[in-house]
Amino acid sequence: MKNIETKEDLKKATDLALTVSMIMVKNGAEIFRAEDASEKVLRAIPEITQADSYCYPTGVFVSCEYKGKDYTMFRKISLETYNMKPVEDCNTLLRDFVNTDLSLDEALNRAQEILNRKPASRKQITISAAFACAFFALLFGGGIRDFMAAAIAGFTVSNVIYSLSQYSLTFFIENFIGAFLSALIAVFLNKIGFGNNVDYTVIGAIMILVPGFPITNAARDIFSNQYMSGIIGVTKALFQAFSIAAGVGIVLKVVGL
Repeated sequence: MKNIETKEDLKKATDLALTVSMIMVKNGAEIFRAEDASEKVLRAIPEITQADSYCYPTGVFVSCEYKGKDYTMFRKISLETYNMKPVEDCNTLLRDFVNTDLSLDEALNRAQEILNRKPASRKQITISAAFACAFFALLFGGGIRDFMAAAIAGFTVSNVIYSLSQYSLTFFIENFIGAFLSALIAVFLNKIGFGNNVDYTVIGAIMILVPGFPITNAARDIFSNQYMSGIIGVTKALFQAFSIAAGVGIVLKVVGL
């Protein structure tokens, strides 16, 4: 049942709203979508007369009115990855909670399960990165040797970045190192005759670093009047782009390409 009778029930409801928003923000969903999800959770409960949510890339606020009193909760979060599967699962959970007899306890357990789900393994990430880089090299006009060179570069760089993630480095440093290594490996493979064109290999290899997803989300947030989160997203994407350009540029400048 969705009806709440005690403050403990109210805490479960706000926990559910916060958890849903956290999952969405942590996995790269748009801010306006995360806010809408948490508000729908609270508005599905008859005893809650007012529900508001405010999300931004590093935190989530949820506020509601229950029996004439206002209650507010906050959770600090950090963006971990871009993974649409947890976002899809949260959308399914939200529909089930709003449209069926799913209870608060059941919904909260499902949300916690999604939140605590193990991320993709190192093997899955590195192999996926290798194939992504390889096919991007083909997409931009490279040949079969550029395909293989980009795969090697993508596999190596994703392994290095995965290892660096344990040391809590800034995204700027991680992207700089990744771009530097991508260009260095591409130039080396081209010099030994493994690749046809160093440009196609470099372009393919750095595509896993390019902030296409963040800049798209930031634009959608701005179009939805979420100006603060949108500006934060655009600023971060610009710094990511600069770090990638700097990493590649230094290598190409040194080798004279």
